[in-house]
Amino acid sequence: MTTSSPLSSSSTPLVWSEDYFGGAWLVRGFDDVEQGLRDTRLSARRTGGWLHKNQPEATEPAETTQATQATIRPFQGMLARALLFVDAPDHGRLRGVMMGAFQPHALQALGERLRAQVRRLLDDIDPTEPFDFIQRIAQPVPAQVVSQMLGLDYTQAEAALRSATDLAAFIEHPDPSPEMIQRAQRSALAMAGLWRRWLDGDGDGDRDGAPKVIDPNAPDALLSRLLAAHRAGRIESREELLAQCVTLLFAGHETTRHLLGLALDALLADPALRSEAQRDSATMRRAVREVLRHSSPVKYTARRVGVPFTWHGHALRRGELVLLMVAQANRDATHFREPDQLDLRRDEGMHLAFGVGPHVCIGAALTQLEAEIVLTEVLTRWPNLHRVAGAVRIESGLYQGWRSLPVSAA
Repeated sequence: MTTSSPLSSSSTPLVWSEDYFGGAWLVRGFDDVEQGLRDTRLSARRTGGWLHKNQPEATEPAETTQATQATIRPFQGMLARALLFVDAPDHGRLRGVMMGAFQPHALQALGERLRAQVRRLLDDIDPTEPFDFIQRIAQPVPAQVVSQMLGLDYTQAEAALRSATDLAAFIEHPDPSPEMIQRAQRSALAMAGLWRRWLDGDGDGDRDGAPKVIDPNAPDALLSRLLAAHRAGRIESREELLAQCVTLLFAGHETTRHLLGLALDALLADPALRSEAQRDSATMRRAVREVLRHSSPVKYTARRVGVPFTWHGHALRRGELVLLMVAQANRDATHFREPDQLDLRRDEGMHLAFGVGPHVCIGAALTQLEAEIVLTEVLTRWPNLHRVAGAVRIESGLYQGWRSLPVSAA
């Protein structure tokens, strides 16, 4: 096999690169990425390879290697149980438990609460002074949404999400070190501890820092669905329940935060469209979809070869890593005219930012809704909002977005 750096073109459909996780197949074209997302020969069970390949080399004493692996076993076990990292039939079982919380009727009620929350948040901001849109709006809003769905008050969720920066650093790093894995494990287990203490207290939210659950019995609440499924045996263990809570809390805000920053920046750069989008929901919806296509907040998703097969003349062996380069696929000229052009009026059909197939993002509709509501409220409140100096892009192999985006209405 040859070694190659990532390419900006999808002219070569499949290429091996050692720039990611010690070696991976990169898939870049739209049709191939879509096929890979649907192909059951490619497995979502990929956590073991992340962790075990970073262990000491064979030159280390066997007892040292075993001891190191034992220290990360709780972390690996948690990731391996999460919806993101399981295949059928477990994936369908877990997804079925959660889907009701993301149905249109549930999102409609959530959207009404979200709009009120956003307005209260904006009331606390003086727009005549520069403020960081990411810190003041893009980060807290999705964190509030997912934390409430999972039963946490925002103070608890805010603390958990601060510790989740270690988890984000691990997930986005192409070659995480053992120290990085250890930090991510400590953060993930601390997040799990919130719900574990609540469960140990039989729902008593006043003891030992356990969650002050907002409404665990609301029929459409995500937490209530998880708890009911646990009692009924559809979630098979407490550890499986905790794994869903941790990954949903992390994943439920990370990409939405990036999307909000990218979309606001795009709208601020086009005053005419900005004015139209704040008045017309269909225009805003198309604009958000185009940002998702053009600037996919997540650049790739990973799979491992579960069943060996030949693809584009290359023999893929069991256990090899395959990276489906979603961001590059969304710039495929065979599917989109002038694909590198950000056209907020574009309406050319499906993008792959949320994936497709069995693992399509369970929160896709919620993410789209959050972006539409936040952007509409911000631009309606402050029609003269504009960027000021000091913006900082995220430097990451996995994510695209703004680390900070200073704006002002003065």
